[in-house]
Amino acid sequence: MSVVGIVILITLLLILKLITQNPPSPPAATISAQELQEQIKSLNEELQEIQNEITQQHQTKLESVITPQTKIQIDSLLATTKRLNAECAELDKEIQNEKHRTEILRNNLKLKSTLDTEDQIKQLKEQLAKLKVDNDKLSEQEKKLQETADELISKNQKLKNEITAAALQQINVTIQKKQDKSAFLCIYGQNGLTILPTDTSLPQNFTSQSEFYQWVDSRNNSTEYFVIYFRPSRFGRYKEILDRIKAKGFDVGYQVIGETTNLIHNGIKY
Repeated sequence: MSVVGIVILITLLLILKLITQNPPSPPAATISAQELQEQIKSLNEELQEIQNEITQQHQTKLESVITPQTKIQIDSLLATTKRLNAECAELDKEIQNEKHRTEILRNNLKLKSTLDTEDQIKQLKEQLAKLKVDNDKLSEQEKKLQETADELISKNQKLKNEITAAALQQINVTIQKKQDKSAFLCIYGQNGLTILPTDTSLPQNFTSQSEFYQWVDSRNNSTEYFVIYFRPSRFGRYKEILDRIKAKGFDVGYQVIGETTNLIHNGIKY
C-alpha cells in the first residue's frame, strides 16, 4: 500500500472520531447504526491491511539495509556467541567436576582423619597394655621388697629383743689359760676400749683406736691373744678391729654383749 492510502486511512479515522464524539441530532441522521458498525468494521479491516503493509515495508527496509558485510559481522557475532555459550557450558561442566573432586577430597580427608584417630587409639591401647605389664612387674617387685622389709623388721625386732635380754644379764667370764699364751679381755663400748688382763696387771682404757693399735704393737703375738666383747654402740667397727689385730699375727675371738650387760671377771664387775 502506498503513502496515499495511509493518508486516506488517517482521514477516515479522524472522520470516525468526530462522528463518535459529536453524533448528529436524530432528525438530520441519514446513516443507521448498523451501517455505521459495518463502516467501522470495514475501516478496521482496512487498518489491519495497512498495519500488515507497514510491517512488511519495515521488514523489507531492514533487509535492504543489511549489506553482505553486515551479514558477515552478524554471522561472526552469532558464531562468537555460540562459541562463548559452548565455553560457558564447558566451564560450568568443569565447575561441577571441581565440586565433585572437592567433595571426594573432603570425604577422603574425613576418612584419613578417622583412620588417624583410630591409629592413635590403637597406639594408646598398646601403650596402656605395656604400662599395665610394667605396673604388674613393679607391683610384684614392690611385694617382694615389702616381704624383705617385713623380714628385716622382724629380724631387727628379734635382735632388739636379744639385746634387751642381754642387757639384763651378767656374764661371768672364765678364761682357760693356754699353756703358751695368756689372754687379754677387751670390752669395746661407748667409753672406748677397756683392756682386762687375766694376770695381775691393772686394766687399761683407750679412748681412741690409734692409741689402742699402738698398745697392740707393743704386745707379743707369740705369747698373747685377745678376746673382744663388742657392745651394740660399737658393733659397726668390729670387723676393722678384728682385721687389724689379726694382721699383726694375734689370735682373736669375739662376742656381742648388751650395751649395759655387766662383765664379771675375777669377781670384778665391768
